[in-house]
Amino acid sequence: MPEPLSFDPIEEAGRHWRKRWGAAPTIPMMAVTSVMRVQQIWLSR
Repeated sequence: MPEPLSFDPIEEAGRHWRKRWGAAPTIPMMAVTSVMRVQQIWLSR
């Protein structure tokens, strides 16, 4: 198993989205990204 990251990649992506497009679309993007990441992990097992 890989080492844990020193940062939350979804939070980091959210930070970039907030900077680029403002706060409104950030929460939905982070939620969808989390769901897609869980799906990737689940399918890999």
